[in-house]
Amino acid sequence: MKKLVICLTIMVISAVTFAALVENVISFQGRIVEGGVPVNGARNIEFKLYNFEAGGTALWTEDHFVWSIVDGLFSVELGGVNTFASAGVDFNEQYWIGLSVESAPEITPRYKLTSSPYTITDGDWAYNSGSGLTGDIYHTGYIAIGLSNPAYLLDVGKETVAAWMQVQSGTNSAGLIIRRGDAADNGLIHYKTGSTNNWYAGMMGDNGWGISETSTGDGTFYITPSNDIGIGTTIPTAKTHAVDGNMKGYFCKVTTPVDGTSYNSVYGEYSTDAVNGALGVYNDTGGGYYYGVIGNAFNSTGRKYGLHGYASGTGTHNFGVYGCASLEATNCFAGFFNGTVHVSGALSKSSGSFLIDHPLDPENKTLRHNFVESPWNMCVYPGKVTLDGSGEATVEMPEYYSALVREKDAIAQITPIGRPFPVGYEFEDGGTTLRIYGDPDRVVSYTVMADRDDPVMRRLYKPVEEEKGNGNFEKGKLLDPEAYGYPAEMGVDYFNTQIH
Repeated sequence: MKKLVICLTIMVISAVTFAALVENVISFQGRIVEGGVPVNGARNIEFKLYNFEAGGTALWTEDHFVWSIVDGLFSVELGGVNTFASAGVDFNEQYWIGLSVESAPEITPRYKLTSSPYTITDGDWAYNSGSGLTGDIYHTGYIAIGLSNPAYLLDVGKETVAAWMQVQSGTNSAGLIIRRGDAADNGLIHYKTGSTNNWYAGMMGDNGWGISETSTGDGTFYITPSNDIGIGTTIPTAKTHAVDGNMKGYFCKVTTPVDGTSYNSVYGEYSTDAVNGALGVYNDTGGGYYYGVIGNAFNSTGRKYGLHGYASGTGTHNFGVYGCASLEATNCFAGFFNGTVHVSGALSKSSGSFLIDHPLDPENKTLRHNFVESPWNMCVYPGKVTLDGSGEATVEMPEYYSALVREKDAIAQITPIGRPFPVGYEFEDGGTTLRIYGDPDRVVSYTVMADRDDPVMRRLYKPVEEEKGNGNFEKGKLLDPEAYGYPAEMGVDYFNTQIH
């Protein structure tokens, strides 16, 4: 008797049911060898399907008379004559194929069915082997999950569940959740990195789009339908509006003050303890011009403010604008103004002077004259006058004189011009007239000095000597510590110089 050897290669075998668009058959290929010689010609082969690896009763049978066996190779399609469905085979469990050739005993061992590319069904997907799917899975048409009529290549959704797609190992574990769009969820992509760490992306707030740690959009990034951007808020009032607790900042904000419409390119605000409202930083090691903040306002009408600073609130210090320059460079200016400067308030300084190009050599030198300092808020009225034949002269002070100064405390200095001679003076008419005495027909110079005493000066007056503390800087701190041999850290504004 010839020895029969069949070498079988299972090319495409499925362990699940098939989609309606795919023919409900199994393609089966093998090789028959008799007495060591590959078969050529025709043979009858009987196929049986079992749910047992050995023994048991066949669930399905089908005979195939194979005409064209070449070099032992054959190929058949199972399920085309006797359908699997008619035998109650639903491929929801593990199956084995047994076969016999020309009434010979069934070949052992049976051949275990494995997964194939066609694993798409008319109903829910199912795979129960426990070992998982292997190999490539593809489909050339539309695919639906939870829907009966897909409208897209992959259409996922179900009316009765909140999450359309969920990829995570447990309720509070890391993973990805895609939620359906409705009033409650707004169609969000929800990424979890743990039980308490969450990120959301999708429709939020008032029909805007955002990325946030909360599903409502508060706290991270939000874009309105009009393309305004909110960071930390879903109600931006500028093209870019950032909020973090008591801090807020705007870029391109439109406001309507009392005197008309104004436009703020950059606006920073902090409504609690001393922290920056807006901070600009530029750090570079190269040469050239570098600006931390540039303010530029231009228009043909209205008021323009290149930089507007305002500070309010209780406490010890309010700075509308604070400028600080380190002393490493050749020229250091905490503030440099190219134009007219007006101060509506008191002005204090450590020293002062005028500085101009030298009139005799403007290209190569500068000329500096220092201010004259006095404990008085002094007004000075100089001049020259000729004494009459009796050696007297009168000088009328300006009409505003008595409204501006404390005239009863005014003093004068009289100086003879030419040969010395005795001189004297007195104030008349309540201090508004200066009468000078000396030699007849001689010329004298005079200087009248008086302390300011107008309403503005009375409001802004500061005493000549004042204890530190209680609003007059901080006791134990110095305005210029290094001038007295103290470290810079003891300066009253050292903290402000450290904000970079």
